[in-house]
Amino acid sequence: MIAFDEKAYGELVLHPPPLSYISMIMMPFIFSSFLMRYVTKSFSYMMHWLENTFFIFGFMVLEFVMLPFAYLKVLMNLLTNSLGVLKALVNGLVWLIIGIPVMLMLVLIDVCNLLRILCYHNGCRSSRPEEQEEVEITLEERERIYNETRNTVIALYKRL
Repeated sequence: MIAFDEKAYGELVLHPPPLSYISMIMMPFIFSSFLMRYVTKSFSYMMHWLENTFFIFGFMVLEFVMLPFAYLKVLMNLLTNSLGVLKALVNGLVWLIIGIPVMLMLVLIDVCNLLRILCYHNGCRSSRPEEQEEVEITLEERERIYNETRNTVIALYKRL
């Protein structure tokens, strides 16, 4: 049995040994291939989110570990790149006041973006079929693109 070729029973052999014991949940439905299609799809979603819960938690921990370094980096950039001492003090003071809420908001946005990406169970590209369509390019357009690419590569080579 090959995992991705068999729609009804493939989920039974897909996961590695410690996680494969969880697939015993599906054993009562093994006698009906009709029920197994729905059970395996639900089990697949359950395993997807079970595995990604640890990934999301690790991502959040990493974001919070990097948060103080990013906060200080922005503060240093504001102080060194501001024109004038008064402007640097004002920018530094403003960042000291609003910096932590801004950084927490950015962490929240990052986690929301990660969750949005993880919700595409069939991959990010399958959610936008209009981007998967092949665009027909004329022969003249292909020659123009090829010549532009060739000229760019030659110019880069000469610069080296």
